Amino acid sequence: MALRSHHPGSPEHDGAAWFGVSAAVLAGDLAFVWADRLLDALDHAELPGASIRRARELFSQMRTEVIAGQYLDLRVGGSDTATEHDGSQIALLKSARYTVTRPLQIGAVLAQADDEMCARLAAYGDAVGTAFQLRDDVLGLFGDPVQTGKSCVDDLREGKRNVLVLRALRLATEAERAVLHATLGAPHVDDVVADRCREVVSGSGALASVEATISELLEQALAVATTFDPAATPALEHLAWYAARRDR
Repeated sequence: MALRSHHPGSPEHDGAAWFGVSAAVLAGDLAFVWADRLLDALDHAELPGASIRRARELFSQMRTEVIAGQYLDLRVGGSDTATEHDGSQIALLKSARYTVTRPLQIGAVLAQADDEMCARLAAYGDAVGTAFQLRDDVLGLFGDPVQTGKSCVDDLREGKRNVLVLRALRLATEAERAVLHATLGAPHVDDVVADRCREVVSGSGALASVEATISELLEQALAVATTFDPAATPALEHLAWYAARRDR
């Protein structure tokens, strides 16, 4: 209401929600500018030029990947033809590469790490970041809102085709798939309908299957963590465990 009072003559689509979305887009653009400025500051650091160039390349690659992941997420949202591969690619590009793998590699190349170490960081980061996103998918449907701080029906209302949902659609019966298709993207999903969807996801075996995938990714990450300097291994192991087993 406070926002609307500043634009009394604006049409409905120019109201508070429109203002908030527009402001968020601008804030994101500004964050991109600031990120570039931080990277530009490396020119004044006492670092080898080759390391700075590699960091810039990874930074550009990271931004390209996250935009590609966001686009894929938009494209498969609401699509009945989305596949588990689509969901896995979204998790890899939007979460794993952006939040774990590329930041680790950027820090490593600035410390003059070689290509072999960057490859190991990619193996570790992709596993940890994907496990983090799969855990987020599980918490988004089965989590405790008190613990997570977010609704456990929003993903259904938004029609998210994540790995958990797409695996359930693959494993469920025709009748169960109909329940999910009818619910995904529906704006007024209540607790009864949400509980029915949880029954489908759990009963189809999708929940147990995704939990098994998370455990496999955790094992992969822990195995790679032992190949780094022993001083770094505990922190890497802690991050992997947190990503895979968090409850919020």
